[in-house]
Amino acid sequence: MILIFLSYSLFSFSSGKENEGKERFFSSTDSLNTELLSIRNTEKSLSDSIYYLNQEILKDPENEELLKKLGNLQVKFKLMEEAFLTYSRLIGINAENPEACLFFGHYYYLKGKKKLHMEDRNFSKITHPKKMEYATYQNNIKKILMEEYTKAIQYLEISQKSKSSPNVDKILEEMNFRISHPDPLKK
Repeated sequence: MILIFLSYSLFSFSSGKENEGKERFFSSTDSLNTELLSIRNTEKSLSDSIYYLNQEILKDPENEELLKKLGNLQVKFKLMEEAFLTYSRLIGINAENPEACLFFGHYYYLKGKKKLHMEDRNFSKITHPKKMEYATYQNNIKKILMEEYTKAIQYLEISQKSKSSPNVDKILEEMNFRISHPDPLKK
């Protein structure tokens, strides 16, 4: 479910400008243009698309549009480690690339949310927590919030400037609230 949300968020970014993106994207070669236009949404065709994009990126390693398309396909194909590397390259070229910032914002948000959930679940298993256990729990929560959510906020704020996703405002609000209220047990 988390992966679907991330995929939806990343692909909803370009939904309004499909034709414009295709024109810019397919400007590199006619053969790439023909191959990618005929691709359907199957595992083999996605794999073929990734292969062709990688071939074009070898010719032009600084091409942001090609890297963005490759990252989007990798997310769609659930190749998150590869997508992470692709978007890292994109951030290296342009630190304010909205698509890459959106990816990393969601990546760190979901990573932090998963860690928080695990920490909450582990603490809830303790029937009568002692002060030291509670203090450890609080420190772990604060550490997760400062590490993961702070990174996510930095990336999502950059992405927010370009209005790349309607969910960004809601996610930022949730993370900022959680950071300002790190202890869920205190009311």
